[in-house]
Amino acid sequence: MTITTTLTRAAGVAAVVGGLLYIGVQIKHPNLDLALVTTTQWKVRQTMKVLFASLSLAGITGMYLRQVTRTGVLGLIGYLTLATGFLTMLSTEVIGLVVVPTIAGTSPGYVTDVLAVSVPGGHATATSA
Repeated sequence: MTITTTLTRAAGVAAVVGGLLYIGVQIKHPNLDLALVTTTQWKVRQTMKVLFASLSLAGITGMYLRQVTRTGVLGLIGYLTLATGFLTMLSTEVIGLVVVPTIAGTSPGYVTDVLAVSVPGGHATATSA
C-alpha cells in the first residue's frame, strides 16, 4: 500500500462522512427562527455543517488529485468551482456558528432578517431592535 492509495482512501472516507453529515443535518430540521439560534441544537447542527463542508472539500480535493492527469482543464475548472462552493459554505456556516448566536441578543431584528433570507423565497423586513 502506497501513500497515494492511503490518501485516496482517506479522501473517499472524508467524502462519505461529509455526505452522511449532510443527511444527518437535514433530518427533522427545525424552522429557522430567533429562538433556535441560541439553543444547543443550533450549535450542534452548525458544527455538523462546518464538518460537512470541511470533509467534503477534503474528499473532493483527494478525488481530483487522484484523477488530475485524466481530467485536464475541464476537470480543473469543475474542481475549482466545487471547491469554491464548499469554501463559501464553510465560511457561511462558521459565521452561523460563531457570529449569529453572539449578536442574537443585541440585534434580534438583524438576526431575524439573516434567517429570513437564508431560505428560498425569504425576504428581510428591515426591522431594527
